[in-house]
Amino acid sequence: MLMANVRPGEYPLWGATYLRWWLYGKIMALSPAGLLTGSPFLPPFLRLLGAKVGRNCHFASGAISMPMFVEIEDDVSIGYGVQVLPYAVQDGRLHIAPIHIGRDTFIGTNSIIEGGAKIGSGVAILEQSLVHADQVIPDNEAWGGSPIKRQETVRSLLTILASTVDKRPWPFSILVGFFFGIIFVMLLPTLMVLPSVLLISLVALRAGTDHAKGEARHLLSAHQLWLAQVDL
Repeated sequence: MLMANVRPGEYPLWGATYLRWWLYGKIMALSPAGLLTGSPFLPPFLRLLGAKVGRNCHFASGAISMPMFVEIEDDVSIGYGVQVLPYAVQDGRLHIAPIHIGRDTFIGTNSIIEGGAKIGSGVAILEQSLVHADQVIPDNEAWGGSPIKRQETVRSLLTILASTVDKRPWPFSILVGFFFGIIFVMLLPTLMVLPSVLLISLVALRAGTDHAKGEARHLLSAHQLWLAQVDL
């Protein structure tokens, strides 16, 4: 809802749209995207946030910012530490531009994709690469580096991996394991502090009970003394 009606373009720093974008980023930092990384649940989660994500995609990184401005086609693989950034803050302006990644594309580890980039189908982006803002990469090519440039050859390992894509569906047992594993990891911080909270609560309760008993005895003694004075 914070980003409703926000369109690609430029917005002034500290304006209403900028503040909405800033608050959206702070809220998304609390999302479970990091826990879903590498699991079959991350693509559906990104779809819920507005991203257009195709089938059979695998994301080893959850750093996909502003998903409503990201379109990823079928059979895309995103490596560890990849950042997909459809925005930039430059020259006192917030720049927002959509990102498109074509089908059967591989994005190497620790690469960065900036706003406005259009990556074709069957593309290999090598590790540690920077796809610049508004960069257009044609189909079936390998690019890498920073500044990024076309690669004449691709390592044989990437060719082997690209030609042996496993498109089998996730087994139900694996999905169940992922689900309960994610729930456990989310609850783990609470479970770690729970014994301490219970112990402190028990001590405080007992201390409070003993204090209440002492106050009751004090009031009873004062009442008995008052009755004795009345009798006199």
